[in-house]
Amino acid sequence: MRTDPMAASKKEKNSVEQPAEPKFFLASGNFWTHTLMRLLIAALVVSGGLLALAMARDKAVQISDFQVSPASLQFISKPDWLKGPIEQQLKNFGWGDRKISLLDGQATRKVAAALSANPMVKKVRSVERQFPNSMRASVELREPAAYVMRGSKYYIIDVEGTRLPGEYPSRAAAGLDLLMVAYVRTSPPVAGKVWEDRAVVELSLIHI
Repeated sequence: MRTDPMAASKKEKNSVEQPAEPKFFLASGNFWTHTLMRLLIAALVVSGGLLALAMARDKAVQISDFQVSPASLQFISKPDWLKGPIEQQLKNFGWGDRKISLLDGQATRKVAAALSANPMVKKVRSVERQFPNSMRASVELREPAAYVMRGSKYYIIDVEGTRLPGEYPSRAAAGLDLLMVAYVRTSPPVAGKVWEDRAVVELSLIHI
């Protein structure tokens, strides 16, 4: 059977061409899917690494070799009178029984805060780590000026009449050779507050 060439040509011209598949949109969809998967994997890796670092840090700060106690705190340019019970009042105030690790990123800030809260300290100039288990601090102190006897207890004040930390059974217990303020009628204020008593005020006026 013979095929008419003219009829075949007409048939080809009359046929409608089918549109091509939207390959661009398919490829674009795959690209964003793969990108999101990569970002998700990266986020998981980063979060896992941060978690591992946090766990390692928590373990590190518990190592006893790097723990700082009040006894290990050292003072730069320490005055001659800062010794014995007076020095212990400076070191122990605000610390309690806790310790601080030198591996703690907030170690110097915590020690500076404890020292700033001490009524003996006017200003904290600097706090430095001294590995493996010590810290050095430079502070401006209130200098003891006199004893105040109230009842059977002795207290120490500075030249401004501010009461310093500590309560002593005798003058010798504090280990300082200071003036004595007598005839004090009022009760001692909390450490860090001015002792509002006439005898104490008169002592302050003498040193102005």
